[in-house]
Amino acid sequence: MTQNNLLFRLFRWLWSVGLFLTAFSPVHASTVFDSYNEDKSPGYALPRPPCCTWNVDTIGWYWTANETLFLESIQTKLADIDTGYDNGFHMTVRVFTDRPAVGGVELARFRFDAAHFLPGYEPWRGGFFETPLLVNAGTRYFVGMSGWINDRYSNNGRGGINWIIDGFSGPLPAGAEFPGDGTSYNGGAWENLMGTNTVTSAPVLQFVGSPVPLPTAFWLFAWGLAGLLGWGNRRFVIPSS
Repeated sequence: MTQNNLLFRLFRWLWSVGLFLTAFSPVHASTVFDSYNEDKSPGYALPRPPCCTWNVDTIGWYWTANETLFLESIQTKLADIDTGYDNGFHMTVRVFTDRPAVGGVELARFRFDAAHFLPGYEPWRGGFFETPLLVNAGTRYFVGMSGWINDRYSNNGRGGINWIIDGFSGPLPAGAEFPGDGTSYNGGAWENLMGTNTVTSAPVLQFVGSPVPLPTAFWLFAWGLAGLLGWGNRRFVIPSS
C-alpha cells in the first residue's frame, strides 16, 4: 500500500466520522458568555435638568472575546428613574475591528427600541444581529453605541446612561468592571477619549452567543491532523503489499 492510498483511507475515515458527528451533535442554545457590572444598576438618567445634561450621542469601549463563538446579541441596562425618563429613542449597537477614528472596519450592527426590555432577557435591553458574528478568542474588538440624542422618537424622549454612576467624577462602586483596557470613547468616529478606568468606562453589558458547532471544530482538527501525518511521513513510503 502506498503512502497516498494510506492518506486517502484516512481522509475517507475522517469524512465518515464528520458525517456521524454532524448527524448526532446537540444543538447549542444561546447563552450569556461574558458580562460586566451585571449585578449593578446604571447611574442617574440624563438629561436631568437643572443639574446635568447628557449631550454626547455616542459611547464605546474595547472588548476582547474570551472564547471563539458566534456573537448573537449585546445587551445593556439603561437608567429610567424619575418620571419622564422614558428612554424614548432607538439605540444602534455596532462592532468594529477597531475604532473608526483609527481605521477600524464595521463588522456588524443592530438597532433596537431602548424604551422596552428585550423579551426573555428582562431587565436587559438590546437586540440581535441579523447574522451572528464569529468572534475569535483573544481578539480585541470595539463596541460602539449611539442614538441618545439624534434619534428620539417622542417629544419627551430622554435616554438614561448605561454606566454604573452618574457624572464624570466621584467614587466608583466597589467591584466595578471595565471591558477591554478600561478606556471609553465618544464622538462621531469614537475619536475622543472620555476616560480610563473611570465612570464612563464601567458600563452594564452582557454578551450573548452560541458555541461554534462541533463539526466545524472537528474538521479543523481532522484536516490539521491529516496534514501533520502527511508531513511526518513525507520521507517514508510504505512498500506495496
